[in-house]
This record gives sequence, structure tokens and C-alpha cells, in this order.
Amino acid sequence: RVRRQRQMCIRDSFNIIIGIIITASILITSGTVLYGTGTSVNGALTFTKSLEPVLGSWARVVGDIGLLAAGLSPAIAVGFTFKTIFSALFHWEGGSSCTKAKLLAIIVIVFGTVLAMVNTSPAAIIVAAQAISGFILPFIAILLLVIANSKKLLGNYTNSVIRNVLGGIAAVATLGLAIRALYNLITTLAK
Repeated sequence: RVRRQRQMCIRDSFNIIIGIIITASILITSGTVLYGTGTSVNGALTFTKSLEPVLGSWARVVGDIGLLAAGLSPAIAVGFTFKTIFSALFHWEGGSSCTKAKLLAIIVIVFGTVLAMVNTSPAAIIVAAQAISGFILPFIAILLLVIANSKKLLGNYTNSVIRNVLGGIAAVATLGLAIRALYNLITTLAK
């Protein structure tokens, strides 16, 4: 079981690193091509202009496909994460490969896709998702600390003192950020 969890951790870390490299490559390349041209970035499609010297009129099509892939990539990652976490949390028979887990992943992906297709600005969706994440993150951090210290669940693999201190700092920091965001939201609504 521990070996399987390590393999999953390595696989997930690899996928995250690849995603970061792809995102950084796109931003660096586009920024390099657009720098000094006087182009103001008003939306995601502005970056397709960096493809025009090579692709001509096809730059917009390739840019649209890239944006679609960029949108689906995190949706699939979130679906994968949900199915992995829930299958482990609820001890589903078959783990993240069971029907329940796959169905959960599909529901998450479909929900995100439908939300993106509704007449909502992408910026509003991103802001809402980040706000929700910001409020949920402290509870997840605290839950992870509790689970990481459960001898019943992890046996000899529980957190060390240094990991608990670092986890506690992270939990307090995320809680502080969530309280600050809530305060800002309330003061903005009160005006």
C-alpha cells in the first residue's frame, strides 16, 4: 500500500512539473515574441499573435486549440485528484480505478466544462474558483495535518515534528489569508 502511494506521489509530481514547464514555456515564449511590439495583453488570445509569423491565418485556430487544451488540462487534473482523494478517503474497493471514482472524475470534468460554456466570463470563473479554494484550503490543510498524524491510518509513517511545525505554519497562513479575504469581501459588499 505504501509503495503504491509513493508511486502515485511520484506520478502526480511528474505531471505537475510537466504542467508547470508547459505553462512557463508558453508565457516565456509569448512574452519574448510580444515584448517591445507595443501589444497590450487584453485576453488569452493575444498570445496567438506570437504564432502569426510562423502560422499566418492558422495562428488563431492553433491558439484556440491551445486554450481548449489549457482549459481541459486542469479540469482533468482536478477530476483525477478528486477520484484519487475520495477513493482513498472512503476506502472504495478498487481504489481510484473503481467505477465510483471514475464517475466522480467525469462529474467534476463535466461540471467544470458546463460552467465554462455558460455565458460567464473566464475571469469571473477563475476568480470564483480561487475564492472558493481560498476558503476551503485552511480546512484541507488542517484535515491533512490530522490525517498525517493518525497512527491508526499511517502506522509508523506519521509526520515528524518538523513536518508538523511546517504544516502548522501553512495551516495558520492559509487560515489568515482566508479570514483576510472574507474581511475584504464583507467590507466590499458593505459599501
